[in-house]
Order: sequence, then structure tokens, then C-alpha cells
Amino acid sequence: MASTSPAAPINRGLLDLMAARSWPPDPVAWRLMEGLLVWRMEVLTLLSVVHSRLTGAAATTIAGTARHPPPLHHPLPPHTSLPA
Repeated sequence: MASTSPAAPINRGLLDLMAARSWPPDPVAWRLMEGLLVWRMEVLTLLSVVHSRLTGAAATTIAGTARHPPPLHHPLPPHTSLPA
């Protein structure tokens, strides 16, 4: 007796679903999806900027890297003298 994998019906269902889709996708739906994605990214960027301004945090990108990193060499404070 052949054993059947419990995932076999799920995989077959996905294949049937993929075969039922029309390709290429509807251009109007495709443009709408692209527009919604761009709009979402703009809203996230705006929310990030507003949050950083309200909290007084340093300006950061969505990835969390500083836009203006500190300089590599900090000058010595005026009261510090160099060793002789």
C-alpha cells in the first residue's frame, strides 16, 4: 500500500489555484497593486519622520542607519593638553 504525504492535498490545491489564475495578470489590477505598495511605503516613511521628530530621536532611515553619522575623529576638549 502506497503511503500518501499529508502535504499532498495542500500542494495539489496550490497547483490547481495557480493553474486557475490568468497570466499575465490584469493590467488594471497590477497597476492598482503597485500604487498601493508605493503609497504604503510613502506612509511608512512619513510616519517614521514624524515619530523621530516627536520623540526627538536622531533622524534615521527605515533600515535604522543614521543619515548623518558622527565624524570619525573628535577634537580634544579645550581643557585637555596633549602629552609631551
